[in-house]
This record gives sequence, structure tokens and C-alpha cells, in this order.
Amino acid sequence: SKAEQKKLASLSQPAYDSIRQMNARADREERSRHGPDDYYNPEGQYSNYERNLNSVRHVAPRSASAASATLDSYDPTMKDQPGGNISSNNVSEKEGARRLAGEMKRRAEKQANKKRKVEFDGADITSINDRNKRFNQKIGRNFDKHTAEIRQNLERGTAM
Repeated sequence: SKAEQKKLASLSQPAYDSIRQMNARADREERSRHGPDDYYNPEGQYSNYERNLNSVRHVAPRSASAASATLDSYDPTMKDQPGGNISSNNVSEKEGARRLAGEMKRRAEKQANKKRKVEFDGADITSINDRNKRFNQKIGRNFDKHTAEIRQNLERGTAM
């Protein structure tokens, strides 16, 4: 069977391969420990920052002159350096502005979709988050019949 073959293969592989696989597995677990929307810890914030940078970052062409242009600092007084003329720099800025605008639109659409999901369906809101909602539902199963009159008085404003 495949499981036996995999087990035999893992027993006969060199130590450096098993160490490499173990390190790769540990790295994957470390990366997947924090979700993409985990903003409340440094690792989640950093992965969110990296993802945002990658979504806006420009993929530069792989030529030697382009590589030297990205490594050197830009000097507007030098006309002979790659990317030194104003028209190519202007095009580069326009492309960057387009990428940034596209990314901002994508984020706005994503947030609008998230808000649509969060919008309630007209039911009474008695919770502040999902965990509290589940808690209230569990409590409600046992105590709603006893607290119905009190709740109605509070809603009407006639509670004592």
C-alpha cells in the first residue's frame, strides 16, 4: 500500500533530507499559525504587512541596467543613468499610482463585501460578537421564559 511505501521511503532517506523536511514542516506550521486577519499579535501584523507590500510591489524587469537602477539611488541631475530621464520616471510613477489605486479599490471592495456579510437580517441584536451571541443563545434556552417580561419592560422603558 502507499502508506507502507511512504514509511519505507522515510526510513531509507538520508538524515539531511529528513532534517530539511522537518524544518520545512516547522516553517509551514509557523506561517500558518496566524490567520490572514489576525491583527492582534506581531506575527499576524507582520504577515499582513508583507502581504500588503507584495500586492502593491512592482515586478521589475530582469535586465542588468534595470537591476542597477533599482539598487542605486536616483539622482535627477544625472541624465545618463538608467531611468534618469523624466519621461521614463513619469511613466514609472504613473504605473505605481495605477497599482496603488487598484490595490485601494480591491481593499474597498473587500471591506464592502465584509460589511455586507456582517449586516444583520433585521433580528434583534443582543450580542456584541459571535462568541457572545452563542453564549446568549445558550443562556436564552434556559432563561428566556423567565426573563421575557423583564426584557419587554426594558424595551418599553417601563422597567423599575
